[in-house]
Amino acid sequence: MGYSDIEVSNVETLLSTADPLILDMRDQQSHKRGRLPSALPVSDETIGRLIRQRRSNPAVLVYCYHGNQSRDLCRFLSQMGLNNVHNLAGGWEAWERFKASNDEAGKEA
Repeated sequence: MGYSDIEVSNVETLLSTADPLILDMRDQQSHKRGRLPSALPVSDETIGRLIRQRRSNPAVLVYCYHGNQSRDLCRFLSQMGLNNVHNLAGGWEAWERFKASNDEAGKEA
């Protein structure tokens, strides 16, 4: 496997240290309702640009609804020569649960 799964609790560290390109595989309606900071919808243009940039090995974070479909894109990107690719384990749903639990913990403090 040329990519790694990343737990939601580690995403903010990745965002602050690697400045990844974030790809949202969900449908356009879902993307408009909510997304990770600076996430782009997946497109052929974005994928093509990433493949052309593979020598610079940019960090990439990919997510979908549950973290399953995004694995396929992560696998494809790693086969194309990118090796700093991360799949959000549990996808958008896990991210929303994580953010909600952190918001609740912040209210209790």
